[in-house]
Amino acid sequence: MSPRAAWRLQALGFEQVYDYEGGKMDWMAFWLPWEGSTRAEPRLGDLLHRDVPRCSPSDRLADVSALMTAGWSLCAVVNEEGILLGRLRRRQLDQNPEARADQVMENGPGTYRPDSTAKELLERMKSRGFESAFVSDPDGRLWGLVSRVDLEGALGEARP
Repeated sequence: MSPRAAWRLQALGFEQVYDYEGGKMDWMAFWLPWEGSTRAEPRLGDLLHRDVPRCSPSDRLADVSALMTAGWSLCAVVNEEGILLGRLRRRQLDQNPEARADQVMENGPGTYRPDSTAKELLERMKSRGFESAFVSDPDGRLWGLVSRVDLEGALGEARP
């Protein structure tokens, strides 16, 4: 909201009024509540898996392997603040079980914001041939993972 609107709300008696300097797009990217005609579209924040395996850069691959249960094919490498630094795929874990995650991880995987539409990401997945994507906030903090199957299900698309 603009500073002028904030002052007007205070004049009307509202006590906790703030000027959010990040703007509307930043607000939405942090998955804070909003309304409008486009809000009804399926969004990544509605569909993501928050339980994606996570490890630290210093974790040994043998230990990371134990985290990747229940069909997970990758692990997010995050720092103490939860910032996504890299990705480990299951096939990388057997290369050298004593190696650290940061020695073999894929650096800086692409991420998408929670307010991105399922339709937008699904189109990108189809055109570029990938099956899952990390979701993070604008600060790089990992929120989870969304899969192509989840997106197709939310949009009512059957897979051939």
